[in-house]
Amino acid sequence: MDITQNKYMTKSKVDFIVDLLENGKINSSQKERLFALTANEIKNFSETELEILKEIKIIKKKIGLSEEPLLETEYSPVPASLPNYIDPRNTSKFLLEYNQNIFLKSTTHTIDSNLLTSIKKLLGIEEYDFKKHQAAIQSSYNALKKSHSTIKGLIGKIDGYIYGKAPWSSSKIKMGWSSSELEQWCENNPNHCPNPEAADLNYSPFNFNKIRINDGISIKDFNELVLYFKREITIRSDNSILDLCKKLNFQFKDDVTFNLDSMPSNIDFFTDVEKLAQAYQKIITMCIKSSLGIKPIIKVDLFESKKSPENETEIVFTIHHINSKFQRSVASLNRYGTDFTGLISGQLNGLCNWELEADFGNDQYGKISLWPKNEIFSPIKMVEGVKFYLIFYR
Repeated sequence: MDITQNKYMTKSKVDFIVDLLENGKINSSQKERLFALTANEIKNFSETELEILKEIKIIKKKIGLSEEPLLETEYSPVPASLPNYIDPRNTSKFLLEYNQNIFLKSTTHTIDSNLLTSIKKLLGIEEYDFKKHQAAIQSSYNALKKSHSTIKGLIGKIDGYIYGKAPWSSSKIKMGWSSSELEQWCENNPNHCPNPEAADLNYSPFNFNKIRINDGISIKDFNELVLYFKREITIRSDNSILDLCKKLNFQFKDDVTFNLDSMPSNIDFFTDVEKLAQAYQKIITMCIKSSLGIKPIIKVDLFESKKSPENETEIVFTIHHINSKFQRSVASLNRYGTDFTGLISGQLNGLCNWELEADFGNDQYGKISLWPKNEIFSPIKMVEGVKFYLIFYR
């Protein structure tokens, strides 16, 4: 098909959508909903992202909708091409080693007498010295960064926490291990670490003015800050994916029927929890957009799987859109749209591998790797709907 013919087909599609949206029986709220559902279809007919945006603007102008995007991420610019693949195993190894290093472990745990003894022994000192401890944390972190290739956003977060060069996390926290207030407190309280296990070491942690966090909680001392940072890089029973999904699902409660009945809360692994939350929200939004007005039924699950001969553990997080059909053929998956490209570039690369299991039409049921990109189609038995696999490693 030549470009002229393709543009003609695109224009016909646009006119059809406009006619539908100009139907007098459809109210403004329904128009917004229909626009969100049909805008995704335009992406499959446009030659470039620039042309996609042009067609979107044509429709909005004709039906009198605002030029502002309906969703914050829906039409935000994304890279034209996929990034270089980062193996998520690098991220899990990086965070595992981070938490096994004595000095770096002290940034994710409160310090009890045993950990304090280990720190002083490694530093070769009799009394605790914050400046020496701080220098050892930075030195250990620098060495670890040089030995691993991982998510830039994760590195930026830890840089902010350790060095204070920029606010860290989505809450833009400025407090960290290089804060001037912390250094002043340590000068005024010699031999005291800023995050002690108070019941063990018999003194209180560094206190500061409350920091309000995006999810509604507040942090008032360095112990709470350290434990909050730990929650940013660790999934565990007290910070489980089950709890995370319950919290994130609230915003979709009117649009999706969720099933979390088989979801465990006791599987632990290291990851960038913030990126995981963002990816989950984007995939749920994609499911809503593809549902064509039918309320999605989405089953979410999590399980562990041992792989041989490496004997590594896969942590498999599944998002199963049950009452759906995949809208693209296997052949069309050699080209990703803006939703897939943006999700890979912004969240999934280095976080996890991504696979898709679906009914591709014509009695073709199969599984395919979306990231790393692999066009090999693996036939499977009949599957209901569309199932996304986010694969992490331990």
